[in-house]
Amino acid sequence: YVFWQVSDTHINYVEDESLFDFYGQKNRDWTPKKDGFNPLYAFDFMIEEANKRGLDALILAGDLVDFCNQTSIDYVCERLKTLNCEKIVALGNHEGSLGDPVITTRAFYPMYMELTSKKPDCRVVDYGKFMFVTLDDSDLKIIPEQIEFLKSLKKYNKPVILVTHIPLITEGLEPSCMKIWGTKFMLGTYDDIELTKEAVSIIKAEDSPFIAVLAGHLHYENTSEFKKGQYQYCSAPLFND
Repeated sequence: YVFWQVSDTHINYVEDESLFDFYGQKNRDWTPKKDGFNPLYAFDFMIEEANKRGLDALILAGDLVDFCNQTSIDYVCERLKTLNCEKIVALGNHEGSLGDPVITTRAFYPMYMELTSKKPDCRVVDYGKFMFVTLDDSDLKIIPEQIEFLKSLKKYNKPVILVTHIPLITEGLEPSCMKIWGTKFMLGTYDDIELTKEAVSIIKAEDSPFIAVLAGHLHYENTSEFKKGQYQYCSAPLFND
């Protein structure tokens, strides 16, 4: 199998000039020397390369759009229709309300059904001898239904690769996150709610079926061990030059 992990494409495609001040810089006005590749260009390049490589699936680990607006989502959906392989999508915090404690990403689920196969919270993509599982942790918390879902995966008796946006806290990831961001943008920190800590403990348990975690969110590349012999891979933004 050939899979390609990508995250943080941050498409911001706004045509209505009245929204420019609210949504900020349009991707088409991107400054290459300061910001890296234009995300619109990078997204099209990603699809072209994915089709050339003959992938079994493209793994999209969240923050496909920069702000939750219909034109950006439509842009992503239309471009992905030209993809010649399966897409496995986890939602990111930019797919929602960017941390609003009342209006969570789940309030925007109807806008993403075309991308997430009507199961944004948790989805299984079974490849026979192993499976991918997507988990929406974009609000930096886990809900009870997701706990039950994670527990149920043992019954399949096969390896599981987790695709999520916000990574798990690990010894190899925490120092760099603190150095770059000055805070712990990860799941499983000391101030997480109990449900989130429980989810992380299920994933990290030695007898759990999880063999890898694919994530993004932090905007830099990192590989770290989340349990003995098993690794978490955080990808850098697609538009990095």
